[in-house]
Amino acid sequence: MGCLPAAFNGFRIVHLSDLHGRRYGKANSLLFQTVLEQSPDLVVATGDMLDRKHEGGAAFLELARPLASHVPVYAIRGNHEQYMADHAEEAPLLQHYEKDLRDAGVTLLDDRAALFFRDGAHVLFYGITLPQSCYKPQAAKNPYGCLPPDAVARHVGLADENHCGILLAHSPLFFPSYADWGADLVLSGHMHGGLIRLPGVGGLLSPYHHFFPKYDAGLYVWGDAKLVVSRGLGDSPLRVRVGNPPEIVVITLHAEHGQAVEQSS
Repeated sequence: MGCLPAAFNGFRIVHLSDLHGRRYGKANSLLFQTVLEQSPDLVVATGDMLDRKHEGGAAFLELARPLASHVPVYAIRGNHEQYMADHAEEAPLLQHYEKDLRDAGVTLLDDRAALFFRDGAHVLFYGITLPQSCYKPQAAKNPYGCLPPDAVARHVGLADENHCGILLAHSPLFFPSYADWGADLVLSGHMHGGLIRLPGVGGLLSPYHHFFPKYDAGLYVWGDAKLVVSRGLGDSPLRVRVGNPPEIVVITLHAEHGQAVEQSS
């Protein structure tokens, strides 16, 4: 695994996930201001920024257009976007939405990698587009078998062991596979914080229909790799949060500790 270059010491990432078409203020102006107040070097959106059943992506576009003129924005697909991609009647809507994102200046990392340069050094950002099978309840019964490290490599290629690699992956369920593939840091969402959060226990229910998910929110470690899971910003109309407020996550990288991560929300 690659170490974080000294040039990236103090690098700040604002991590957004699971907006599901929600707006904070007119045209998402409050969310826009809140993100900028964190002084990010990069903003990442880890999927489900639209809700395919209720909203066609306008809310995220309202945020992304002004945001990308101030700071680089990287985005990946979540299960809602991928569902649209896999269904012929909805795929044109997704194509139009993603074209609008690219026109706004957003970099889409769908099974792609991008170099982020800073003071002559760089970090590799990877984005994996998980197949629909990775979102089925049975995937939670054997995550490593459902998506082994070689399957990650088939999506995004082999990890560059000479450089720090940050992987954007909508579901955190496969963290051991991401780590064994070679990710130094993984940023995920999807779990909605477990919907209902119990004091001292954590999230109650995952989208995989199982109780007390292992990776529901916050920071996790597997070997040398770290995972940060966002509770997300929105929910579908049928989901209600209890003890689980929406959040944006701010991640600060520290090169002096190899590749330490400071996370706040």
